[in-house]
Amino acid sequence: MKRTISRSALQMTAFLIVWALFIIYLAGWFIIWGWPSSVVTAWIFILPFIGSVIMLRLWPNIKLLRKDDREDWNFILSIFVAIFTIGGGLVAFSAVNSQATTHSSCFLPKGVNVTSPNCQIIETVTLPNTGAFAFYGGLGNLIVVAGLVGIWVFAIFFALLYLFHKISVP
Repeated sequence: MKRTISRSALQMTAFLIVWALFIIYLAGWFIIWGWPSSVVTAWIFILPFIGSVIMLRLWPNIKLLRKDDREDWNFILSIFVAIFTIGGGLVAFSAVNSQATTHSSCFLPKGVNVTSPNCQIIETVTLPNTGAFAFYGGLGNLIVVAGLVGIWVFAIFFALLYLFHKISVP
């Protein structure tokens, strides 16, 4: 893989997003397993420092990077399109063989049946989808959110690398 500014920024973004999800995921499991809160807190505060050390090693030598061309930007765009497509596809897939369940009740006055003529305001609540594939909706949402965060993180890393490259290489 050629070392360009945008590809280096994408590599650093991917590492940061995966590392953050790893920290959050394992911290959640530590809480579920009943580990003491001091261990979970230490986990949350120690791992970013380890990630920072790894990130500094990933930080490219600015002088060796070359400018981007159209092929690099097509690659970056295709990566983000793939992330949103996979996430949206999983959200859509979660609705397969599921049913939307609603529950209606009389809001005003309380204690009156919905079908009663005395009911003035009806409240309808839609319950979450249930079905064999309902789990994939949450996973798809997580992927889409990671993609949205990734765009901003990529923009920040790209701007930093571009500015450092512009300063260090005349």
